[in-house]
Amino acid sequence: MADRGEILGLDDFPEVLTFAGYQRLMLPTVQYTEAPDPGLILRSGLVEEATELLSADPADSDAQLKEVGDMLWYFTEVARFRGVPLAGGEDTLDAHQMAFTAWPTLPVYTEAGELVDLTGQAHTNLAIAVLRLVDTLSPKSDELWHGYHPALRPNLQQVLRNALVSLCQFATAHEASLDEAARRALHKVYNRARQPHVVEDAARIVTADRERLAAHPAARPLLGRLAVQGYGTAAQAA
Repeated sequence: MADRGEILGLDDFPEVLTFAGYQRLMLPTVQYTEAPDPGLILRSGLVEEATELLSADPADSDAQLKEVGDMLWYFTEVARFRGVPLAGGEDTLDAHQMAFTAWPTLPVYTEAGELVDLTGQAHTNLAIAVLRLVDTLSPKSDELWHGYHPALRPNLQQVLRNALVSLCQFATAHEASLDEAARRALHKVYNRARQPHVVEDAARIVTADRERLAAHPAARPLLGRLAVQGYGTAAQAA
């Protein structure tokens, strides 16, 4: 791998990656750890990605691939930063994608305890999984956890794995490859000039994670009561 600062092409990055290999290649590009509150950078970035996910054009394959790559970066960095495993072994990202696509995700309930049917709504399911991950990193919203006893909520490793499973299902639904998304993300960050002010700007702009997401009309139902109507609205708007 060439030094940072040299312009790299897609062919300079492996066509297939393991999660460990992806994390190793990404590590030299990480800047958020220089911020006073690195966890805030990760949480606010995850919320921003959830908002973009609901706004992206489902027919735009490049946009969907970019969202998959961005989400994958945040999930792997949360795992590294918090010291929890994401997915081990020597399997490629695409192999994990194929396996995880068949896994069940954590159920979502309304305030009345009714199961929310998210069949065919991979983008909404992923957005909820991301918000639950943010809330697990910094608990604030009981509304994301209707139907779960507070003492029995999933732990960070379970919620992070659920987010990864949801991402794999989203990628598969949009015919996107995790390996290709990771490769493009590496290409983007290695060719981006180092800008130390980025972390300061992010910390200054973000006033509250959920306020940023609530500002988007399509995402607002996710922060209110978990009603079937709300999810229907989000799905249509996305």
